[in-house]
Amino acid sequence: MFKPLLKKIFWPPHIWKAFTAKKNQKNLKRSAEDPQLKLYDQILKTGFLHYGYFDDPTKPADAISFNDIRQAQIRYAELIIEQICNEKGTVLDVGCGMGGLIGLLLERNLQPTGITPDRVQINYISKKYPQAKLIHAKFQKMPVDDYKHFFDTVIHSESLQYMGLDKAINNVLAILKPGGRWVVIDYFRVDEAHEKSGHKWQEFTKKLEENNLEIIYKHDITANIKPTLDFIYMWGNEIGKPIFEFLTAKLEKKHPGKHYLVQEIIEKLLRKIDKNLDIVNPEVFIKDKNYVLVSIEQRAD
Repeated sequence: MFKPLLKKIFWPPHIWKAFTAKKNQKNLKRSAEDPQLKLYDQILKTGFLHYGYFDDPTKPADAISFNDIRQAQIRYAELIIEQICNEKGTVLDVGCGMGGLIGLLLERNLQPTGITPDRVQINYISKKYPQAKLIHAKFQKMPVDDYKHFFDTVIHSESLQYMGLDKAINNVLAILKPGGRWVVIDYFRVDEAHEKSGHKWQEFTKKLEENNLEIIYKHDITANIKPTLDFIYMWGNEIGKPIFEFLTAKLEKKHPGKHYLVQEIIEKLLRKIDKNLDIVNPEVFIKDKNYVLVSIEQRAD
């Protein structure tokens, strides 16, 4: 009984088949995300995946529509574009997502380049904006020598939180033109936050100081993204989680044996749902983090 197994382990063609099968599985998994991006695009119709910006931060969650979310996302992008000095300059959108910002930059006759390590996003943007320039790489590993002092503006929109500050700053300094501007819009932790994503604000400003960089513009938009958090939290608690619990209860009633087999998975999913809801809990978020838009330039001296 072991002979076929040993043959597959030690005969090179079978090893290669096993490797390519695993690789193809990963490719299928990534390809499966195409419908997910299409779904976001059909619902939001903006190409954005960020929290948006509400001019009226007091708008209650139950009064918010999907159109309000769309308008808030466009308003958020407009705030970023307002920080671009060279109106016809070169712009790098770091972590360009679905390409929403790239689309607006193209409309304004700027010269945007998007960078993302995600192949699915690259393919999606290429189809939607065939004229867009794209770099398929992590920002930390981008070929900086090919873009030495090339960009008038570098934008990190909800993407800096995923990068080490030293490497990110070094790359920005390498690719930014003299007199260029680095625009960062992201959330930062305040002291010891309950949820550990995002850089600490004190560490961020310290790194800027060490690299002769200064903040020339700062806008705290924490209150303005709160309506989106309220909206997501309400939908998760009042619609999403109850539907999930209803479906699992129905499974237990109609198919108790199948429910028993997947009970541990269901419990893990419920814990994950609670954890994700905790992340977007508006009260926890505002207590732990500040969401800030900053424009940064090198000091003249």
